Amino acid sequence: MSDSQSRQPTVQEIREAHQRESDCISEAIRIATVDQLQSGPSIFTNDLTIEELQEKQRTRLVSMTALKGVFRIFDAWKLEDEQVRCLLGKPDDKTFANMRGGAIWSLPHDTLIRISYVFGIYKALRIIFPTEDRANAWPKKPNGAFDGASALDVMLEGRLADVRRYLDSQCPDDSD
Repeated sequence: MSDSQSRQPTVQEIREAHQRESDCISEAIRIATVDQLQSGPSIFTNDLTIEELQEKQRTRLVSMTALKGVFRIFDAWKLEDEQVRCLLGKPDDKTFANMRGGAIWSLPHDTLIRISYVFGIYKALRIIFPTEDRANAWPKKPNGAFDGASALDVMLEGRLADVRRYLDSQCPDDSD
């Protein structure tokens, strides 16, 4: 079966995949913390407790994972760098290059919120549309719900939450 004919994942399958991802992240944090402790003196300027080190590792892993995922979405939507920068909160050139290259230790709270909205928008599109191609094309199409503007235009205005709310209202109820 081709990608354009693939079936929609069920809510339960999405939940199970999310749980597997969470388990993998927890294990990666545990391994990274143990590796850091075994490597000798802290790479940071002050001595950290195990809990503080785990939190730094978790923050870095969350940031790297979020960036990797959101750049895949932006690639699937065929966005230009300036559009991507805008959706990420207009980081400076060096920060954007570090984001794109995965060389960033932590993301500002605002950037994480923006990425969270993009993930939610992407998830809703995959629930609403039967194919990945249709879901990925939707953000650039004119939409009556946004007075003829595309969802991408609305997101570029900083209104990611509006697009997310609209799509959530279009998703089938999963309370069955």
